[in-house]
Amino acid sequence: MSAVDIVLQAFDSSFVLTQQAILPDLSYSLDVSAEINLTQQISAADLSGVFFFKTDEDITSLPTDSSFVEYYVDRTQFTGGAATLNPMNGTVGTGSYTAGDHLAKDFLRDMAQQLFNTHFGVDLFTNEDAVITDISGKAATVAADIFTLIGNVDKTNGINMGGTNATYGKYKKDDVSTTNLTREILNQLLTLSPTRFTDKTALRLGGVPGLYGMPFVAGDSISYKLSVTAHASQNTTVATGKGVLGTRTYRIKFLVA
Repeated sequence: MSAVDIVLQAFDSSFVLTQQAILPDLSYSLDVSAEINLTQQISAADLSGVFFFKTDEDITSLPTDSSFVEYYVDRTQFTGGAATLNPMNGTVGTGSYTAGDHLAKDFLRDMAQQLFNTHFGVDLFTNEDAVITDISGKAATVAADIFTLIGNVDKTNGINMGGTNATYGKYKKDDVSTTNLTREILNQLLTLSPTRFTDKTALRLGGVPGLYGMPFVAGDSISYKLSVTAHASQNTTVATGKGVLGTRTYRIKFLVA
């Protein structure tokens, strides 16, 4: 005899959830004096190969639960290396004293503004080149340190990672630290532009179910804050009666092509 499926309508039930699924709100704002747009850009398609993630299967929504997501970074795909993120390799836009200045020239003008009440006083300095060299060297160190941070979560060379996938390399789990870069980017995109994740098939890397490139689009940006402070004795070396000079802050903005 064949099996039968018996339906008991008396057992029909329904319920409405009390709890809602939520995402971390990682939409940050930066309080800065000026903004520097970096010169080097990387296409949205190429950048999605730098920051990508994997779930255990192709699903209808993207979780941030540690049991499902592996976060990857491929630093070798970041065109230009540390130089791409060097704050000297860009021009000051919003908040500038003079359009088109680089970081060092802008900061010299800011020191003049604080000392002489006019940024045109920059021409009174007799060692501009030496100060520019100092700023340039320190900016290169900043870029190198940032590139090291990227390397620390790289799929090949990462340290203190969450595991290793035999195909894709080392990954981070749902580590909430700010250095888990792919997770930071994913959650900010989910917060700020969730509709980008509607078509999961289009997000797949190499057509692999569950493997997703970050859905960057041209015009996106990745920013960090840089604070620059003059030498503590600057106000006494150039004694114009001013107090200790204030720190000038910059949004360093890497633009996605």
